[in-house]
Amino acid sequence: MKYLALVIVLVLSACANTPTNNQPKVENGYYRVLGTGKNFEEARLNGFQLAVEMAVGSIVVTEKQVTNNTLIRDQIVRHSSGYVDDFKIIEQSGSNLRYIVVMDVKVRSSQIAEVILGSNYKNGKIDSNRIYGQYDSLNQERKDAEKLIDNLLYSFPKQSFKYDVKTVSAVLNKNRDMDLNIIVTFSWKEEWLNKFIENLERVKDSNKTTDNKIDVVKSPNSFGIFDNKTTLYINDSKIYNKVTETVFKPLYHVIEVVDKNGTWIIRGCKPYPKYEAVGDVIPHTVHATYTIPKEDSVFNDLKNMDHVNVYITTSCNQN
Repeated sequence: MKYLALVIVLVLSACANTPTNNQPKVENGYYRVLGTGKNFEEARLNGFQLAVEMAVGSIVVTEKQVTNNTLIRDQIVRHSSGYVDDFKIIEQSGSNLRYIVVMDVKVRSSQIAEVILGSNYKNGKIDSNRIYGQYDSLNQERKDAEKLIDNLLYSFPKQSFKYDVKTVSAVLNKNRDMDLNIIVTFSWKEEWLNKFIENLERVKDSNKTTDNKIDVVKSPNSFGIFDNKTTLYINDSKIYNKVTETVFKPLYHVIEVVDKNGTWIIRGCKPYPKYEAVGDVIPHTVHATYTIPKEDSVFNDLKNMDHVNVYITTSCNQN
């Protein structure tokens, strides 16, 4: 399988010092935006998204996966770590085909624990429009964040580890059978760990008000031990559960001896060492020995062996 991943990060100015002609920044931290949609609600949400991207920037991730020259995955994910705190409708119009809403929108960062929707109302007065505007915007931000995390977790574990086949040797053992010895080193990909941290940084609880936390270590010290630990607090339970259930599930390392057609002749699958923090297992070396009696049919099949294929998987069962 060929796996092609292209990641594009577009950081739109968080300060928005040079707004466009159609979307200028107005007084008191509000942004003037024009939203469009099939109905009023869709136009309003479109305007909210524009304002958030102008205020806090956005990340755009494009990923493609090609298997046997066939495109089987083509996904674009956009995420902005902000939500609408308040808005004022300046103008609105619409027909059966297109609705337009002009709004002044105030945005806040969403990297906090539980966002308070509406507060400081006097005499028991409740601004329901503001509360539901905040809710809709923040809920969409969480959904977009979840898509961003899904995009990363899709590559786990096959794209999360690197492999180095140290040696492959064949010897005649004492019983005059063949021993095929393979030494492989498995280790985490630092670039994947960095991407993992970058994505979770966008949905973390900066105030650390939750017990939901994930430890990540991303680079070894001079002794080859990973001790550069980062702790990320994730308040959103759905995202936290999805991440932990994926990255902390039991893993297995697979070593295959395959022919020129990619068909395995010998296959071994063993548990990968458990870890409590993502990335905290130092390079793991596997010494695999396969004994093949001369009378075994595999002995003749090995005449066609071409290379060793190794990877990390979540199950020893073949797909």
